[in-house]
Amino acid sequence: MKESTGIPVSFLNPTARKRPIAHPSSRPGALAVDDGSANAQAPRAKTEADGSQRVDGAHHLWRSRDNRKGRHAIAVSPSAEGQFLAPPPSNTPRPILHTLWRMLTYYPVWDVSYMVAQWFTWGSVVWVLNSFFVWLPSVRPSSEFPGESANGGGITALIGATIFEIGSVFLMIEAVNENRTQCFGWAFEEALEENGLLSLLPNNNECTHHHPNKKNLVGNRKAPTPTTAGATSHNHAAPKKFAEAKLRETWIWFPSLQELRHHYLREIGFLACLSQFLAATVFWISGFTALPSIQNALSPAAIDGAYWAPQVIGGTGFIISSLLFMIETQSRWWKPAPGVLGWWVGAWNLVGAIGFTMSGAFGYWHGSKGEYEAGLATFWGSWAFLIGSCAQWYESLVKHPVEKDRDAGEDVVKADEGAGAGDGEGGTARGPQALMPENMSGREYDIVVVGATGYTGAITAKHIAEHLPTNLKWAIAGRSGVKLEELAVELKKLSIDRLQPAIEVVDVGDKSKLSALIKRARVCISVVSYHHVGAEVIEACIESKTDYIDTAGTVLHLRNWIDKYHKAAESAGVVLIHSCGCFSAPQDLLTWASVRELESKFSVKSKELVLSVVSIASDPSGGTIESMMERGAFGAETLQRAQQPWYLSPITGQERSNSTNFFGMRHVSALGELSASALNAVQNRAVIHRTWGLLGGSSDYGPNFQYNEFKKSSSMLAGVFQILNTRVIGLLLTLTPLRAIARMFLPVPGEGPDLEKEKTYRVEMEAVAIADVDNDETAPRTYSRFVYPGGPYHTTGAFLAQGAASLLYKRKLEGDAVGGLLTPAFLGADLIERIRGVGAELSTKVL
Repeated sequence: MKESTGIPVSFLNPTARKRPIAHPSSRPGALAVDDGSANAQAPRAKTEADGSQRVDGAHHLWRSRDNRKGRHAIAVSPSAEGQFLAPPPSNTPRPILHTLWRMLTYYPVWDVSYMVAQWFTWGSVVWVLNSFFVWLPSVRPSSEFPGESANGGGITALIGATIFEIGSVFLMIEAVNENRTQCFGWAFEEALEENGLLSLLPNNNECTHHHPNKKNLVGNRKAPTPTTAGATSHNHAAPKKFAEAKLRETWIWFPSLQELRHHYLREIGFLACLSQFLAATVFWISGFTALPSIQNALSPAAIDGAYWAPQVIGGTGFIISSLLFMIETQSRWWKPAPGVLGWWVGAWNLVGAIGFTMSGAFGYWHGSKGEYEAGLATFWGSWAFLIGSCAQWYESLVKHPVEKDRDAGEDVVKADEGAGAGDGEGGTARGPQALMPENMSGREYDIVVVGATGYTGAITAKHIAEHLPTNLKWAIAGRSGVKLEELAVELKKLSIDRLQPAIEVVDVGDKSKLSALIKRARVCISVVSYHHVGAEVIEACIESKTDYIDTAGTVLHLRNWIDKYHKAAESAGVVLIHSCGCFSAPQDLLTWASVRELESKFSVKSKELVLSVVSIASDPSGGTIESMMERGAFGAETLQRAQQPWYLSPITGQERSNSTNFFGMRHVSALGELSASALNAVQNRAVIHRTWGLLGGSSDYGPNFQYNEFKKSSSMLAGVFQILNTRVIGLLLTLTPLRAIARMFLPVPGEGPDLEKEKTYRVEMEAVAIADVDNDETAPRTYSRFVYPGGPYHTTGAFLAQGAASLLYKRKLEGDAVGGLLTPAFLGADLIERIRGVGAELSTKVL
């Protein structure tokens, strides 16, 4: 069983995900996990008397279109010796006839998706009537009655355009109220039949979509967050004292500008709905000007501008919208998906949109032939819209579609593209939840997250629950058992179909207990306060021969750890990856990829990597505040030494003159205006220069290589203000009284910004690498870009989790390293592919 992710347009959000469902066996309490064996026999279907089928495995198919419409699709693998029962495929006769009957007898007017389909269906019916009024007289003049075209056509045009506009408003409401949680919508239940098999059945009780709410059309303003997300007797529910603790927003009318900018405008479905709404608004003008009283008052030129032009413009918008709806359901933007019902909705609407656009275009062809062609285009266009709307009506009633698993992943990008899922190394796939190989080390846990209840620790644990293999054996560790239990409840909601983490209560200060825990794990993710207890975790990992990864970035702490632990870790063969968070890891990997690109394309070394921080907007967490405060606690002389570019490198590189002007500004082609105001520039320069030194300096990156980091600025004046702001912050953190006052108002370790708000942010960086040749003006250059669709702390969680996965599955280190205190770049291409697999962009091209 494999996971895969669909990304039809690389710069927009994923539109599909296919996840294996871990199901209970017929023995209560046992958990079945696919071993991925290549020798498995081909599935053979067997149907029970009630129409259900025996299946061996199932996948949860999340699609962005289905998510908007409250649908919960699964794909099953039929087998005569199946381990549980599932409903028959939705495209077989019995379910089809049942749904057609429901279209006549079931009216869920509280469901906004149903209402969208109804408005467009009846609007299409009106347009079909309109097409008869305006086209039939041209085909059979003898059938025409007085006022048929003028009155009948004009009035129905206004009614049809108005209904389409109302439907488009409902479409926008549906789009902004997409579900943001992992809603499974199915549950295993004990079967009463003789075979005693479990049945996988729809479960609306735990659904977090707004569609099941029958009290009103717009849903409850707040609703309790589901406690088990589909848990059964074999997946024990969480304690009630935690389940009732939080409420969740389920309905919004207008998204915030932040949500609009960072989320909705990157959703293909939202862009399609927005195009439809704008097009319907323009198209309504032609419906209004179609009224006989208005038509008679307009000149031919005015009719061309006020009647036919809105048809052409609005119809073009309908074409764009329909194409986007089709692309949303496809695995590639160019690859049709005829096996998905939503694709046919878009396809028929595309035909209708072309018809309406052509009708407007033919309107400029004055005369009887033009009227004939315009009416004909309206005729077949309106019928196409009606077919598409009826398909959408049908779709809105099938909330739990069942598909036969095609195994090749027709509707999503294959997770293991370019790498074998069963190669024993975890795969470097776009969908990183491919099942992991058997644990050959004999250790109890594959990964342990130490400090899991802190702000960043919890985000990291949630990323693991959502994206790492479902049969991963892992543990969450911390001092508070209550907080760990609360976190475990949250993790189970995110993914019920995986092995849940064990809870390990441990005080990092208790070295014996900490060491005993670390010895049971293959990889340790440390999210503790590294300033105070980070060294204890490192020592336990070296002693236990457990690989380690963290976000520690303070240069002075890293220098101390290098002196104390690098040789010991190298001798023990233990990998210690530091600075693997948002504020250093993307920069290190962008540099590594850029240097490799220059050498592969031009066979030259690199002289400089110039990085521009475009966006890392977020409120700071307590841990970040603590790190900044700790920097200010060191003396001026110590801080001055830490400013040296090669402070962390085992060898010293070439010193170069300042690259900025008098105001601290620099202009680089492809990057624009840059200001020396990046808060982590000194830290990242030291980390990346350590990568340079550990990889041999001149033999790898080049003898004259240097890294420089800046912040993107809209103008020189704005850049100067950025620099002043950075200097003021630095000054405040060096003054002890001001640090004490700041601690009274700023978050403490373990706290941070609102999680939902933090998700809406976006991390973006871009860089230019310059080749080491005599003439800088003509030197070959590469352009690199990193984008993550989330705030810096979600980005950090992704890097920590995926970095741990790279150590666990691949452990292929750059420079043939075997251990020691290393940097994120040592995980190289494998970590890059894993980060790309969870929605990040990390690209490099030659300028």
